[in-house]
Amino acid sequence: MAAPHFSSIGLEVASAADMQALIDRVVEDSEYLEARGGVYLIWQAGDGPELWLQCDEENTVIGLCPHFVGTSRLRVGLIAAVERPGQTALDGSFYGWVNPRGEDFTEGDYPLVFDCPDAGALAVELPCETTVQLSAFAHHVEVYDDPAAYERSQTGESKFASMSFVPAGLFRGEGEAEATPPVAYGILTGHVTAAEQRQNPLSGRTYWYAAVTTLGGAVDVVIAGELVPRLAAGNVVSGGFWLSGQVIQDDA
Repeated sequence: MAAPHFSSIGLEVASAADMQALIDRVVEDSEYLEARGGVYLIWQAGDGPELWLQCDEENTVIGLCPHFVGTSRLRVGLIAAVERPGQTALDGSFYGWVNPRGEDFTEGDYPLVFDCPDAGALAVELPCETTVQLSAFAHHVEVYDDPAAYERSQTGESKFASMSFVPAGLFRGEGEAEATPPVAYGILTGHVTAAEQRQNPLSGRTYWYAAVTTLGGAVDVVIAGELVPRLAAGNVVSGGFWLSGQVIQDDA
């Protein structure tokens, strides 16, 4: 798991030693969740950040994934699971369409792929329409004072609306094979409806949380403190984000 994903919730993981130290700190305070192929140990900060420690059936640690639990809710038509070479038995990702239309859910506002921290414990029959809590972890981001300031910045040939989403993780680079699995990544632009600087209790490091309205609905956004000096309701954020989502199991 890339270091920017952890820094977005105020954690510094720059080496294998950092990763092991983090695991040692959270393992005793984690809750257990049985899954296919092993068990998840879940550490929760209480105000959003989570760490999902993966252990196989021999109780060996095989992975660690961050997530952020927020208030966002998106309707998504889940089409298929995404499998990648080298993934663990407890890793999982989904491909689907936001605000799906049609009986097979293959149309909608836009397609996307998101990684799912508890995929090994889910019981979903695909394809299906469901609700997803989606968090976007910033890799790079720009902040604009308001939609008008953002619109003035759009001077190139390619212009994007202040509420837009580009499923960049579905694009293949030059020379990539047709069968290359898509990644959980998107270029998101949206309006900030609420923002708060928070502190991770494990590290003391600050990060930003923002509720963001973009094309298709609301997304929870988290940004490393060093990436932006300020963030407030009324701003526009635009950048590249890793996408982590959870299926809401009690969805009506």
